Amino acid sequence: MALHRPTTKRLTPSSTHWTALKPRNLHHALDLCVNYANAHHNLSTTAIARLMGVKKHQLHHWLRHADMPMHQLINFEQACGYHYVSRWLIENSGQTVADPTAGGQP
Repeated sequence: MALHRPTTKRLTPSSTHWTALKPRNLHHALDLCVNYANAHHNLSTTAIARLMGVKKHQLHHWLRHADMPMHQLINFEQACGYHYVSRWLIENSGQTVADPTAGGQP
């Protein structure tokens, strides 16, 4: 069984403006979440799975096939520490994502 291999290069907190990254597709969004968790929180997919309360092989299956149940998405993004999948879902539906921490008038 092949393990999930991120399609993006290894990103580090100092080399990346994480909030400016926009996922190209669902696989990319999942990869960005995993890369963010690794870069910012030093979490492996095994640690993410443990935080989600699922088995490692189940998380690897979801990542490999981009087939994560919606009820697990919130747990996944909370474990990773960022919301790239939610952001991709919103932007892919034609909506706009406004970052409240960006400042400016509402």
